[in-house]
Amino acid sequence: MYISSSGQNMYRLPIEGGAPTLLASYPLGVFAAISPDGKFIACGYQEPGPVPAPKIAVIPAAGGPPMHVFGRPAGAADLRWSPDQKGLEYLLTRKGASNVWQQPLSGDDPYPITDFTSERIYNFAWTRDGKQLLLVRGNNVSDVVFISNFR
Repeated sequence: MYISSSGQNMYRLPIEGGAPTLLASYPLGVFAAISPDGKFIACGYQEPGPVPAPKIAVIPAAGGPPMHVFGRPAGAADLRWSPDQKGLEYLLTRKGASNVWQQPLSGDDPYPITDFTSERIYNFAWTRDGKQLLLVRGNNVSDVVFISNFR
């Protein structure tokens, strides 16, 4: 699966080679995640309208219109499926601290599944059995150096 450089079309390309198949044609954004069972794709989405708002859509892997559409909070990143496939997970950083949030496919409100008050999460993944959440966390550190009278 790949998304066109314009971000408007999603295609499936057979691993054996051959022509790509169009799966979806609407503003998609740049991230997508295939469900563990391979039947669905969660991706960025933008509904047509006068004030476009970023969303997350779940579409059938075979193609077709979205089955679910959810709001996408500003700054949400690294979209993943929950181990039980009943929700979508993403990173959200607020007040300098990142947490993993879950958007249930049932349509309930999203909620945090971690509760960190400091540091950023750079990546996350569940173990194969879905019992442990692995995180890469830390701080961004940078310095500013002022150089004057440089020759």
